[in-house]
Amino acid sequence: MSAGPFAGALRWTSYADNPFVLQAAVLATQRKRTAFLYDMGLSCAVTQPQQMAWNESAGTLKSEAVNELSKPRNLAVHGRAISAGFEVGSLAVFPPPHRYFYPLDFSDNLKTTWVGRRYNGHELPFGFGIRHDAGGDNRYVPWFNVPPGTSQELGRFLLLCANTPENALQATARLTRQDR
Repeated sequence: MSAGPFAGALRWTSYADNPFVLQAAVLATQRKRTAFLYDMGLSCAVTQPQQMAWNESAGTLKSEAVNELSKPRNLAVHGRAISAGFEVGSLAVFPPPHRYFYPLDFSDNLKTTWVGRRYNGHELPFGFGIRHDAGGDNRYVPWFNVPPGTSQELGRFLLLCANTPENALQATARLTRQDR
């Protein structure tokens, strides 16, 4: 796969006795003085979800029908997880903890989850995902350089669930707490 000056492969990792799957773009570049912004999503071109669910930053569960999400939105969500409900089950998406943000002395919710149609000017029928904001929290924080020839792992966890998107969010919260 490729993304701008980066090239590499898509890697899938499954874990014994765990329903999560880690999908990672493992990419490298030979270009000097290069950084990247993390922006990954799922495009629902053929089958669109019926409902989206997320926990707002204060922890309140929010759920909306997809037909109500006509414009793309960046969301401040608890746990950086969002879940899509389909006719046959749901799919939750969230970034790997501790490998997603640059280190800060504090943590703000920077609306790094997105959902909607035509996200970022693309002709997507509908999609959802996770992203970095180029402005960050509007302080000067230099982007991290990607040394030429080094592999960068841009991952996201996926959780397939036979139940509602709300159940998938509860499962992500429960299972990620077990790792602490």
